[in-house]
Amino acid sequence: MADNRRPGARTPSPREPGDEYQSTMLELLGMASVGERKSDPPPYVSSVTSDIYPTVADLNSVTVSKVEGNETLVERLWHASEITDVDNFKSSEWEPDLPGGPLGRGKVSIGWFPVLLLATLLAGGFILLSFMRQIPATQAESIASNYRTAGNNLLTSLRQSASSANLATDPATPVETLTSGSVSASTVEARADDLSDAVAEPLPDPIPLTSADPIEALKPARNALAKIPGPAGDINSRIIDVITYRTLFDEAFEFPTLPTGADEIEIAELRPELTQIIRTSTNSIKQLPDDPAFATHKQAALSVVDRLPSWQESYLDALRRQDAEAAQELRFEIGQRVGNVKASLPQVLRDLEVQLDQEIGAVEQRLLAAMDLLPT
Repeated sequence: MADNRRPGARTPSPREPGDEYQSTMLELLGMASVGERKSDPPPYVSSVTSDIYPTVADLNSVTVSKVEGNETLVERLWHASEITDVDNFKSSEWEPDLPGGPLGRGKVSIGWFPVLLLATLLAGGFILLSFMRQIPATQAESIASNYRTAGNNLLTSLRQSASSANLATDPATPVETLTSGSVSASTVEARADDLSDAVAEPLPDPIPLTSADPIEALKPARNALAKIPGPAGDINSRIIDVITYRTLFDEAFEFPTLPTGADEIEIAELRPELTQIIRTSTNSIKQLPDDPAFATHKQAALSVVDRLPSWQESYLDALRRQDAEAAQELRFEIGQRVGNVKASLPQVLRDLEVQLDQEIGAVEQRLLAAMDLLPT
C-alpha cells in the first residue's frame, strides 16, 4: 500500500495492548454516550488521508492510544473529511449526551402557568378590594377622633371659663385681680375656633366599590358640633365684657372730698382737678361694653357723665360766692348720683353670674350631646 502520509509527518507509535482508551473520539468530545458505538459506521468518501485520518463519521469507532497524546488527536481531527453521504448519516449518532436525554426529550408542560397567573391576579384583586373597603372606616375613625379631641378641649375650656365668670361677676373680687391676668376666658375662644375649623373640613368622597356608611355616620355629629362654637364664643365675649366693664367703671367718678367753702387759691387748684376727673369719667363710661346685662346701669352712668360739666360750673360758682348751702346741695347731688350708680353694679353682676352659669351649662350639655353622636 502506498504511503499517503504528509511529508514530515510523525509516524504514529505502534499500539500496545492495554494502552487504548475505552472511549471513542465522539465520546471524548461529549457527542456520543458510552455504549452507543456503531459497529457499521456510515460510509465516507475516501481521500488521500483516509488511511491515516478518519472522517467525522468514523470518529465514533476510532480509539486513541495514550502514547499518541493530544497532538495526534488534534492532527486527526484537523484532517478528518466531511460526510458526503448525508442520507446514511443520522444526527442522533453524534448528538451531545445531555442530562435528560437527547435534545427534544423530556419537554416540560407549561399548561399550569395561565392557571397560576389567574389565581395570583384573583388573590391580589381580593386583597386590594379588602384593603379598599377598610379605607372609609379608617377615614371616619380619624375624623371622629379629631372631632372628639376638639370637643374635649373646648369642654375643658368651658369649665375653666365658669370659674373665671364666677370671679369676674363676684363684687368682692378686687378689680386689681381682674386686671392681673389671673381671670381670663381667652382659651374658650381659641378652643371654639379649633372645633369650628375641624367640622368645617369637607368630608371625603366615597371610594368606588366601597361603602359610604362610615362617612355618612359622621354627619349628624358634625352638624351638631358645628352649632357649638358660636354660643361658646358668645360666652367668652361676655366674660371679657364683664372684666372690661368693671375695670373701666372703676376708673370713673373718683372725686375727692368736696369742700363747701374755699378761697380763690383753693378754687383755682380745685378746678383743674375736677376737670381731669370729669374727663376721665366721661372717657371711661362712654367706652363701657354694650352687653345687654349692663344696659340699664350704663345708661345711668352716662346720665351722670352728661351732668358733670354743668355741675362743675355751678359748684365752683357757689364756692366763689361763698354760698355754702348751694355748694352743699351740689355736693350732695353728685355724691348721690354717683353713689347710686356704683351701688347698683353689684346686683347687675350677680344677675349676670346666674345668666353666664346657665349659658355655660347649656353649651356644655349641647357639646356632650353632639359628641355622643360620634360613632364609636
